[in-house]
Amino acid sequence: MIKLITGLITLLVMSPFFVSAQNKNQLIALEVQGDTLANRQDYNGALGFYNSVIDQTKFTSPRDYDVMYKRAVAFFQLKEYDKALQDLDVFIEETGDEQGFILKAYVYQDMKAWTEVIAQLDTLDQWYPDNTELIQWRIQVLMDAGMNAEAKEVIQKALASEPNRQIKLYLGLVHYYLAEYKEAFATFDALIKEDSTQLEPYLYASSLCLEDEYYDFAIKYLDAGLTQHPANPSLAFYKGIALYELKQEEEGCRYLRKAFYAGVDDAADYLTEYCFGTED
Repeated sequence: MIKLITGLITLLVMSPFFVSAQNKNQLIALEVQGDTLANRQDYNGALGFYNSVIDQTKFTSPRDYDVMYKRAVAFFQLKEYDKALQDLDVFIEETGDEQGFILKAYVYQDMKAWTEVIAQLDTLDQWYPDNTELIQWRIQVLMDAGMNAEAKEVIQKALASEPNRQIKLYLGLVHYYLAEYKEAFATFDALIKEDSTQLEPYLYASSLCLEDEYYDFAIKYLDAGLTQHPANPSLAFYKGIALYELKQEEEGCRYLRKAFYAGVDDAADYLTEYCFGTED
C-alpha cells in the first residue's frame, strides 16, 4: 500500500496539471511578496518580485497582465517614467482597462506633458462623460499648463449644468490668473456669503492677496476665516506673514510660532529670518 501511495504522489508531481498548478501558486506567492513591499513603499524591492512573475508568466489571460500594471505603478513611484509608460502601453493594448489610462495620465502629469495628459482624459471622458472628478482634474491640468482661458471655458460649461463649490473655487483662481481681479474676489466673496463655515475661500483669497502684497486685504480674509476656524494653522501662518509685512513684527511672530507648533513646517524659515531671538 505504501508503494502504491508513493507511486501516486510521483505521478501527481510529474503530471503537467500538477506542475502548472504548483507554478501558478509560486507566481501568486511572488506577486503577494511584491505587493507587500509596494504597500510599504519599497518599490525597488517590489520590482524584483514583479519582474520574476513577468519573466515566468505565460500571459494566458487578462488577469496575468495585472502584475504588469503593478510594475508600472512601481516604476511611476520611482520616477522611471519611460519604463512605466512601456508597461502601460502593453497593459492597455491587452486589457483595455481604464486604470491604465488613469495611471498613464498621472505619469504624464508628473512629466508635465500636458498635451498627453489631456489626451488620456479625453479617452476617459468617453467612458464617463460629465464626471465631476474628471472635470476637476482637467481644470487643474489646464491651470497647471497655463491654459487659463481654456480652463475658464471648461468651468463655465460645468457650472452651467451643475453648481459645484470646488469648481467655483477654480473659477475664482482662473479669474485671478487672467488678471480679472474684481471677478476673482467677487467669486470668493460669494462663496463665503453662501457658506461662511467653509475654509477654502478664505485660504484662496488671502493667499492671492499675499502673493500680490495686498496685506491689508489679506488680513480681512484671514480675520474672517479665523473667526470660523480659530485653530486652523494655515490661516495663522498667512496672518503671521501679513502682520510682519505690515510692521507688526511681534504679533506676526506670535502667529508664525503658533503655525509652526501646529505643524506648518514652512513657518520655520520665516521664524528663522524674521523672529529669531524675539519672545512671545
